Amino acid sequence: KLFKAVPASLFLSWDASRGKVELYLNGRSFIDPDVRIKPFQFKGNAIAYRLYPSELVRLEKVQVRHRYSDYPKGIHHSVAPSFEKKRVIFDEIERLKGQLLYHSSLDQEECRNNWSAEGPVHIFFANQKMVLRTDRKLLKANGKGHFNIWYRKILPENFIAEWTYTPLSKQGLSMVMFAAKGNQGTDIWDGMLKKRSGIFKEYVFGDIRNYYVTYYSNLPFYQPGRIHSNLRKNPGLYLLQTGPMAIPAALSHQKESVDLCLVKQGNRIRLIINRQNCLIDYRDDQSSRYGVHFSDGAIGFRQMAGTVAAYSRFKVWEIKRIERRSMENKPISRN
Repeated sequence: KLFKAVPASLFLSWDASRGKVELYLNGRSFIDPDVRIKPFQFKGNAIAYRLYPSELVRLEKVQVRHRYSDYPKGIHHSVAPSFEKKRVIFDEIERLKGQLLYHSSLDQEECRNNWSAEGPVHIFFANQKMVLRTDRKLLKANGKGHFNIWYRKILPENFIAEWTYTPLSKQGLSMVMFAAKGNQGTDIWDGMLKKRSGIFKEYVFGDIRNYYVTYYSNLPFYQPGRIHSNLRKNPGLYLLQTGPMAIPAALSHQKESVDLCLVKQGNRIRLIINRQNCLIDYRDDQSSRYGVHFSDGAIGFRQMAGTVAAYSRFKVWEIKRIERRSMENKPISRN
């Protein structure tokens, strides 16, 4: 589908026998060119892709202006820059850190008591890390196999959270959810809220509100070779900003650890990787479109079925009040 509100140039090609798919929108690649999936076949006469609600207006009739053969060979490589990571001076983040609210190495059984689980998650500890994966024995209660774990205490409106993430499976998806509360302002564990079991719609179309950022995704039969992270706001699954992926799908087999830093200052949200590159930098100030920005709330990690990942060195600080005032007035760098 094309949309009235967004002039778009779309390039899509696939080679089913080779398991090769290429997708470019306005000259930007949305699939890692180094990623291959298993050869596939189309069943039936059409493939449907769900578009989530937005204020854009669909055009029911789409005119095909060019055939694949009309495109010069290699044009998609010359006009498709990848998402660029913005450099960040991490000393500025360090100066924001106030009181240390929580610190855990996530390397022993006692850590389990600080987290609440939703969905069929198996938690164990190995190599001084907390490892999460789907518990096959619990799939009868949740056939999807996705799950969330939440840190049990509410974080303030302004905080810095750091943790180390290590993907242990070639396929999967991981995200961080934060500023999570009930839609009426209660905490997410309030007994009046519907019980959650790890199913995605419970978190994005249910009775809790939250932000989330996807920082690792490699789903060959859903989004093969995905190279972008998403910042979304719920309920509603509103896409606020897209940035580069923390761990490219083509490198997932290396199982290398990355250090992630989530900074929330009022309506400003940043996700920083390895203390040097900013993947997301956004101000949630469009209240007429997405409602007011969220303040305090819970933080948690989410994984899709089939994902195996390890977490360690989780820390949370409150942001210094005096520094917060000065930084909130500082414009976002567009470099």
